[in-house]
Amino acid sequence: MGEIQKSRRNAHFRYFQNREYWHRSFKLHGAGDLAPGSPVSEYLAAANFQVTGFSGTQATRMQVAQLADITIAHAHAPSGTALWPRDEISRHRAALVLSPNGDVSVSGAGVLTRSPGIALIPPGISEVEFALEQSSNELVFIGMSASLIADIPLPSTTDGEPIDAGVVDGAFRMLTALAQSARREPTGPPLRHAVAEMTRSIVHLMRQGSPLSQPLFDRATEAILLDISNSKLSADTLAPRLGVSARSLQLEFQRHGTTVQRHVRGLRGAAATRMRRENVEIDATTLAQTFGFGSKSALYRALAETAGGAASSP
Repeated sequence: MGEIQKSRRNAHFRYFQNREYWHRSFKLHGAGDLAPGSPVSEYLAAANFQVTGFSGTQATRMQVAQLADITIAHAHAPSGTALWPRDEISRHRAALVLSPNGDVSVSGAGVLTRSPGIALIPPGISEVEFALEQSSNELVFIGMSASLIADIPLPSTTDGEPIDAGVVDGAFRMLTALAQSARREPTGPPLRHAVAEMTRSIVHLMRQGSPLSQPLFDRATEAILLDISNSKLSADTLAPRLGVSARSLQLEFQRHGTTVQRHVRGLRGAAATRMRRENVEIDATTLAQTFGFGSKSALYRALAETAGGAASSP
């Protein structure tokens, strides 16, 4: 093994495999902050990212959370360019980029893009380029084990009509909140699960055709999954995102033999049940907050109604 590759492996282990759950904040005031030995350059080297162009017109701020096999980074940055020269260490990594604010382009072999501002980077070793075109850009980068989305068939192209901007904005807000939460959370597994669920929902959304060609019930289900931690989900808050009235949405759910609130509760209960199975020591308060339950009693009721959920308090 070459010295460069050995050094990369050592740095990668130190940052990502020796510490499963952690949070870091970075701020770049100029190119000098990228000098060898600086905290930012050490992190970028471990992550195998290179800043290839940096305007330095304003500070770059970045929050990075490591959640086991998922890395989530929320960045505010000026115009510039970056490169992910993927290698054997990152062969089995995929990534999702959301950039509804600014102008961020992601290019490379196999990269799938969808308006507004979504890019999916499948696993591989070909390099990926990032270009931030405006003077102010905001983005979320989710790096993940390819196994997280391995069961989702990816399209050869994503030429469908733009995804509803309100849905994307809701997903973006949730992911940025989760990145911030990692700084305060004493345990990482609940956050990791929430990010994983959100990421899978966005990938499912990308592979579909025009959202408006989907049945309203399916569109509503996707919108719920993308904002499942929001305790205020209701027909009134969902309808504007879907371009229909609250009454039309309620009637659609009636045709499916349910109500908006019952469906929301069922989806939350199913997600909470999966997390509970994966993390048997998780406390009820964290579980309720992660999936938008207003109280622990509401969580217990949803678990009791969900197939495989427990009928009694954990």
